Amino acid sequence: MEISESKGNRTRADCSSLPPWSIDTHMSSLVLTPKRYLILTNPATGQVNPLLSLAEELVNRGNQVVFMSSEPIFKKLKKIQSRMGFIVQPESTPSPEYVMRMPLVFYTLGDNEVVADYTDKAAKLSDHFHEVLRSKPGQIWAWLSMFAEHVPGATDSYGEVVFMIRDLIESLDPDMIIVDNFSAFAVDGVRLTKRAFIETSPAAASAVASKVNIFRNPMPMSGGRSATGGIFVFFHNLLFILIWLHFIFFNRHPAQRRRYRKEVLGLKPTDIICDSIMTPTPGMLPQQIATISFNVANMDIYPSDAYDNSVYFVGPCFAPKQLMMPSARSIPSSPVNFSFRNLELSPNVSTASTPTIADGNVLEKQMLSVHAVAQMQDPVKIWMDRAMMDSKRVLYLNMGSIFFYNREDYDNIVASLEMLHEQVPDILVLWKIGNHPQSVQPIPTLEECNLPSYIRREHWIADVETVLSHPALAAFMHHGGGNSYNEALAHGVPQFCISQWVDTHDIGLYIQHSGVGLWAEKSPKFDPSDMVPKLVRLLKDDYKRFRHSALSWKLKCIQAGGTIGTVDIIENLLKSYDFPDNNSKARIPDAI
Repeated sequence: MEISESKGNRTRADCSSLPPWSIDTHMSSLVLTPKRYLILTNPATGQVNPLLSLAEELVNRGNQVVFMSSEPIFKKLKKIQSRMGFIVQPESTPSPEYVMRMPLVFYTLGDNEVVADYTDKAAKLSDHFHEVLRSKPGQIWAWLSMFAEHVPGATDSYGEVVFMIRDLIESLDPDMIIVDNFSAFAVDGVRLTKRAFIETSPAAASAVASKVNIFRNPMPMSGGRSATGGIFVFFHNLLFILIWLHFIFFNRHPAQRRRYRKEVLGLKPTDIICDSIMTPTPGMLPQQIATISFNVANMDIYPSDAYDNSVYFVGPCFAPKQLMMPSARSIPSSPVNFSFRNLELSPNVSTASTPTIADGNVLEKQMLSVHAVAQMQDPVKIWMDRAMMDSKRVLYLNMGSIFFYNREDYDNIVASLEMLHEQVPDILVLWKIGNHPQSVQPIPTLEECNLPSYIRREHWIADVETVLSHPALAAFMHHGGGNSYNEALAHGVPQFCISQWVDTHDIGLYIQHSGVGLWAEKSPKFDPSDMVPKLVRLLKDDYKRFRHSALSWKLKCIQAGGTIGTVDIIENLLKSYDFPDNNSKARIPDAI
């Protein structure tokens, strides 16, 4: 293909050799060399959502994205494929021809327990979940023990997944690999290839801090409440370190993981804590060329030198909202010029047949129906519109997908909301509670709950952005999850955090320290004596101050770059990073 120059401006010449989808209909520029990006993650919502947004943007720029996770994510990818106007993938393990032709591809890692959704695991352990996982800030021992016991890391099934990832990477030969840092099996699989990769972190900024001064700030995940140093902070950190060391040396699972990674997987030891339970922190692995944190810089409590130079803070990342009709894209009729090695796949990986379109109008009809649904009036939006017309404000309450209510939680929240309404009568409550069986969540059903008229309970919110962007919304009460925290931040919404476990306690501290909201003193408990005074302060006494602070951080989210800025970073790293032999596919010396 040739590019002609005319008065300093590039014009299209012969495009016959380009794959049809490499010309972005939304950009004036011509994508000359489409790249293949591989994204690896576990299926938890908090991990998947920002990565889906990156996948869409990469495809919009004319690249190919191969998304690799467990089976539950397949439905999400098919919806995106349909919305973007591509042939919807028929099976979760595509044929080589499909991979050669399509810009957005899904590969299943099977239904192995190693890649199971955290939500499913929590549901099976709901009683234990409430007793152990939901720990007070700093009480990490029980969580560590349970995590090590129930998250496979030294089993044959773990090895099967790791080696499958290694083989698929070699087969697909991607230009760049993007890996979630909470997916140890994925990081281990990539390490075996000795290829460069980019890590993503949707959790609190503390998850990628590597050089914390124990005299200055609380350790990551320690549940410290003081953002300044002092003797109390030092002893708090010292105790936390001792808990970690006791777990690492006296619990059998960490030793098994270290030995397994070294002897079976053949991975070099990096750090005793990371080798025992987590993935290596930024700066430890030569092939980890960058880490992307979906947080805003300087909102956490750590100085800049606590983070490796390879860490980028990009702020919240959300998927593009525009709906694309199939006519906006050309469906490739011939294979794209991507390499695909015909390696023998693992026995549990099947090969799907080549996709065909029986009816040329099917996809068009699907897309029209999507538009029709999008144009329908959302009952939640109607309710919030009415609240605004009646001079009411809305408190949105959502404790996340991994949280399960016990009866005490439920009753305490209802009591707190009733007390809140007495002091702030203009507040209505939108309460999202997942529709789980009572054996998992022993609370009244939606039909049985008989809540006051100012509380609206929903088991599903179809469009969270509609809620968060609505002018009637006053505040968002949540558990400190990365998605909830960043969604509220991006929309300039004041927050009330009742943190539940591990890094959510860090997020609670960041919310309070930055001035965008308040953190419940008795987290993870729902104590009306703790909740109500803080909610009254947030929604009434100091509301203007919290709102102003939240809006200022919204501007900083925009400045951080978001999805577009993140993809800019990824593409620039691929273009300008000093890879061995100037090739991102080359093996990194001294890797593993």
